[in-house]
Amino acid sequence: MKEPIQYHSQEELNKFLEKGVIIPEPQSVKIERSINLPQIGKGTFLHPFSRIEGEQSYIELPVDDASWEEAFQEGGDIGGGDSEDTPGFTLVVASAAIAMAVFVNARREEE
Repeated sequence: MKEPIQYHSQEELNKFLEKGVIIPEPQSVKIERSINLPQIGKGTFLHPFSRIEGEQSYIELPVDDASWEEAFQEGGDIGGGDSEDTPGFTLVVASAAIAMAVFVNARREEE
């Protein structure tokens, strides 16, 4: 009979948090005991009810320490700027302008 999987305790999960692994709800996350601290990289986000098993598991989000901002991880303000970037809106407006130009030019060729 197969032995039940052993998971890290809540105290052990705190070591992952201290390393920089983001676990919003540690009480709902299960990490198998065979997985060691270096196997889950700083900046990795473990969603609630995540379960990580298998001693060969390795999760890494490559983060350059120089670019790491704690405020970003907490959802805070990045860089202290007041501006709001809206790339989705800009893309829609640009696409509409291109489509309109194609439509207008197509009608000119018909005349």
